[in-house]
Amino acid sequence: MRERSPIHTNGDQVLHLHNINGLHICSMDVMNNLNTLLITRDSRFLLTGGSYRTANDNALVVRTMHDLAELRRFTGVHCGVRAISLHRDNQLMAAAMEDGSVLFYGLYMPRVTGD
Repeated sequence: MRERSPIHTNGDQVLHLHNINGLHICSMDVMNNLNTLLITRDSRFLLTGGSYRTANDNALVVRTMHDLAELRRFTGVHCGVRAISLHRDNQLMAAAMEDGSVLFYGLYMPRVTGD
């Protein structure tokens, strides 16, 4: 999985996944402008943070790096996300919001042994 790269285009609001040689793997319509992308250390998950228009946007999303399938949307987001940081054990995420606040979320994603 480490040889995959996500690319987001604001114009059509689509998230693309390419391999290291540039071959297109898949695309996902995210229906939102993304401000930040973060790949977990084990390269299994992609965390995205984006603009906020309505309470239904839930601007924080966890996706798989296999096919960009949405695994989880986080609630409690009240404005756009500017940056995401992840603890080294992939269990705690901090999201910096447009209004200057920082939100913390427990991810509870399965660990991969051998890292």
